[in-house]
Amino acid sequence: MGLGSTQAFADFGRGFVRNAFVSAFILVAAGLLASCGGNGNSSAQPITVSITQDPPSTLSVNATAPVTATVLNDPLHRGVFWTCTPINTCGTLSPASTGSGVATTYTAPSQRGPVIITATAAGNGQATRSVTITVTSPVSVAISQPPPISLQANATASIAATVTGDANNKGVDWTCSPAGSCGSFNPKHTASGATTTFTAGATAQGVTITATSTADTTAFSTASLNVYTVIGIANLSGNFALFASGEDKNHNAYSVAGAVLLDGMGGVTGGELDASNSSGPISPEPGGDIVTGGNYTLGPDGQGLLTLTTNDANVGVGGTVTLALARVNDRHVLITQFDGAATASGSLDFQKFFPNVIGQIAGGFSFVLSGGTSSGGLSEGGVFTSDGGGNLTSVTLDQDVAGTVDTGIQSLGTYQAPDTYGRGRATFNGLTFTYYVVGVEALRMIETDGSRTAVGSAFSQGSLPGTAALSSLNGNFVFTLQSGPAGSTFSVAGSMAANGRGKINGFADVNETQASVTSASYTSNYTLATNGYGQIAITPGNTQDVATLGLYVTDPQLNLSDPNNPNGGGGFLLADLDAKVVGAGAAFPQIAGSTVQGKFSAGFQGQPAAGENDFVGSVATTLNGPIAGTGSWNALFGSGQSSAVPVSISLTADTTHTGRFTATVQLNGGATVSNFVVYQATGQLMVGAEIDAQEPGAGILQQQQ
Repeated sequence: MGLGSTQAFADFGRGFVRNAFVSAFILVAAGLLASCGGNGNSSAQPITVSITQDPPSTLSVNATAPVTATVLNDPLHRGVFWTCTPINTCGTLSPASTGSGVATTYTAPSQRGPVIITATAAGNGQATRSVTITVTSPVSVAISQPPPISLQANATASIAATVTGDANNKGVDWTCSPAGSCGSFNPKHTASGATTTFTAGATAQGVTITATSTADTTAFSTASLNVYTVIGIANLSGNFALFASGEDKNHNAYSVAGAVLLDGMGGVTGGELDASNSSGPISPEPGGDIVTGGNYTLGPDGQGLLTLTTNDANVGVGGTVTLALARVNDRHVLITQFDGAATASGSLDFQKFFPNVIGQIAGGFSFVLSGGTSSGGLSEGGVFTSDGGGNLTSVTLDQDVAGTVDTGIQSLGTYQAPDTYGRGRATFNGLTFTYYVVGVEALRMIETDGSRTAVGSAFSQGSLPGTAALSSLNGNFVFTLQSGPAGSTFSVAGSMAANGRGKINGFADVNETQASVTSASYTSNYTLATNGYGQIAITPGNTQDVATLGLYVTDPQLNLSDPNNPNGGGGFLLADLDAKVVGAGAAFPQIAGSTVQGKFSAGFQGQPAAGENDFVGSVATTLNGPIAGTGSWNALFGSGQSSAVPVSISLTADTTHTGRFTATVQLNGGATVSNFVVYQATGQLMVGAEIDAQEPGAGILQQQQ
């Protein structure tokens, strides 16, 4: 190889090395660019934050819990800032900043409510994560003695609230609204369970009473009432369901149920009605009668008249039904049919329901109805379960038809949604009933088929279905039972002390036609199935022919004598299932130590041999003193209908049996004198039985509110 060739080779080598270096540089640069995202994008991976250790979803006031957040893509490891809302009332986080993956301690505030905890990445204020918790309190408040539904201006009522979970027993603070006009409390602070006296303000309005825990002001309970100035027609306004049981002018057992719309100005603007007697339906079925109009009055003593005009000349007198009224409160009125077509006793109750919604009637119910057939008395009782879709998935029925008794009849059935007046139809065991809704836990029912009649009520069992047991019946009760006008007539009032283990002791007054026993002690066994269906078997001897009773338990929160009243306590329904006596009734919880004072609405129903008579009126008494007033008396088979009839009741306390009184009742200035025994359930409710040889009968006294 020559010299020229050697130089050329050297030049080639130097060029190759230089080009290789350039190519390698380009490749490295390209790799660096690719590692930064390529395509000209030079941004780094974003910093993110996530909460990797959540606090509990609920946390008690002042309690603590750890919470942790993790940060990604922060090369400087700047960690997390912690905050919470609502500001100043959400609690604290300590420390307020932590490293990634390091826990902070959250301390809940001293008041309940929702709280949002937020973790923010220190290296990126836009990177946040939040978690919501609910701060709760172990302290709770329940108004254990509610105010009445309605209260006259400047009148008083005793109320109480119970606090649970307050280890220091700090009690209750009482307030009301609208502030300045709602009324006052004496005292304003009470111990848990202790009563305060609420004095209503002078203004007619709706009032909300609030009981607040002193230890935890976020724990409170409220109750509402209506304050009125003077009783008048405005006190009755809206949709009301009615029902009554009695005797028609032809001595047939008689039942009526319906619903009416009262306009608050003395007018009836619509409604529906179903009436039947022991010969069969009076109203055309399945549609019933239409209430086309009418009017009503209501005086300052709570008494009045309600006339219902219908499209059926066979109902009432020429198509008009007249009812005498005695207002207990704005949502509950005692009634007597007060015309020449029939005499009957029952009630008028405010309705709360959703028209055409079938799902509102669901769950377990207990029911009882009484009436008559062409051959004698009729009582029906039992339990049913509705599925909320129109099916009665389980029915257990007892019935006593003129002394022929069948118990534990199993059946299925169907029911319809209530219409615009709360009216619907139900069928089971080959029987057809029309019902009217008072509320989703209370129905008035009337049998509307065949040659028999019966009317009564169905009440929700609440949470008892499937869990009822002997222990579901425990404590002291007063009870009343009565026949209809058909067959052998009787009435009973008494007391029951159930031990929760299948035993009942008590005493009772029993009046069968022309024979009575007073203050008779008795013992009994009772059974109770998980569906709330049971039976009471009284040891024979002291209660005459009253020995076998159907027992049907109800929701302990209900008030069976006044379904709209929140001051409940439950109780149970009763059907007499004996061969010689047929009837129905109910038992109410008894609260010892209650006093009898104030104004009361009174209802009495007597069953003399000549035919039924009914009274409804308004009376008043001082502390355990004489009771006196006036009322409307339908002596259909005697003097007819009489208004403003004076009545006086003299009570004598039984020194042996607490809550029992003997009573002398004088009507019409003493022209009619009857002997009753009265049992006191509470200071607001008493029930009684007439114990005269000439007639059985039953009565009720309910305090006006």
